[in-house]
Amino acid sequence: MSGKASATTYSYSLINPPVTTTGTYGSVSASQINDTGQILGSVSGNGQSIPFLYSNGNYTILAAPGATYTTASQLDDAGRVIGSYQDGMGRHAYVYENGTYTQVDAPDSQLTNLVQSTASGLLLGTAFDSHGLHPFIDNNGQFTTLAVPGAAGTFVSPSYNGSSINESGDVIGGYRDQSGTHAFLYQDDTYTTLAMPDSVRTTATSVNKLGQVLGTYSTGFDQRLFLYDHGTYTTIAYPGGNGNIYNAQLNDAGEVAGSYYDNAGNHVFLYKDGNYTRVDPPASASSEAPQQTANASFVDLNNKGDILGSYYGASSGTFLYSHGTSTDVTIAGTSSSTLNQINDLGQMIGAFYDNSGSYAVLATPDAVWVAPSHESSAWLPASDGSEPAVIGPGGSYWGTGDQSSTSTITQQQTYTAS
Repeated sequence: MSGKASATTYSYSLINPPVTTTGTYGSVSASQINDTGQILGSVSGNGQSIPFLYSNGNYTILAAPGATYTTASQLDDAGRVIGSYQDGMGRHAYVYENGTYTQVDAPDSQLTNLVQSTASGLLLGTAFDSHGLHPFIDNNGQFTTLAVPGAAGTFVSPSYNGSSINESGDVIGGYRDQSGTHAFLYQDDTYTTLAMPDSVRTTATSVNKLGQVLGTYSTGFDQRLFLYDHGTYTTIAYPGGNGNIYNAQLNDAGEVAGSYYDNAGNHVFLYKDGNYTRVDPPASASSEAPQQTANASFVDLNNKGDILGSYYGASSGTFLYSHGTSTDVTIAGTSSSTLNQINDLGQMIGAFYDNSGSYAVLATPDAVWVAPSHESSAWLPASDGSEPAVIGPGGSYWGTGDQSSTSTITQQQTYTAS
């Protein structure tokens, strides 16, 4: 893609909540980032896992009142967190929003579990009652049980590379009947069986805001990828590849990205409206001849069409593909690093490792940078004494004391983007 290149600077911030775990070892992980820059993560150590929400520089430890333990499974774009907690009465599902925990119990259920929340306020979950396990949609307290007519059982599960429910209430899942297991799309109070022609089994993996469905199907010999768009099935297979695509993702613009391999190795692709683009790491990621590229794997896709990928071979790292240009965004000055999610603001989360341990990290374009705050940590300023571009940990909060880390990461990293 033509256009004048400009330098884009990222600020790398450590995600370091004020939490102490018992024992002497712990780690911080950032599991999700939404499109407003909020992060859901956890602190783990010696059998403990403590969830937290990071928002505009502030940390909130997620602990339901009266609970012996609390888990958090998903963060939506409105800043709501869903999860479960245990107290003296048993296990409960909850929604956390703006400091308030709301218990969610499906009618007449013995156990309720939340699968996904949407920014529009819809909840997808499952309820166990005297008749078995049933999925449901909760729309501000109005429950709709999902049950495919004639099915022996209907089920939904989290989509780890997309959504199982969209903002309009379209839901994907599966059901069982006498002929086997099938995929379905629930849309406008109607169930549509998803069955790729000439396949022996079809599975739906995500649904976007347009009502398009990404899924897989088996021919009996291998597994292929398909896109379902309001009655039309399209097989997604990169030309010249072996046909198998793995770790694919569908965004709200109808784009599909994933990994495939051919005789030359592993590659990343982007699909849109019948057109395929091979996404290679930057030339600097390959130590081979100029015409060769490193092996690459797909990591994440945002709704702007930006792709995070990883490269490996003689060296390894992370690259960002945006507007036709691939750039290396591997964190410099660390023994190892990964970036594994990107939101629509271009912020990325991941982890880096050095001799002192592993750390969760947020990479933010300076145009949308928000300085984190941490009263108990001595945040490291930039070397010129100006507002910090990179924040280092003053305290690691592991064990019974403040075992301060001496780790630092590159204060600014600049790459060229179109």
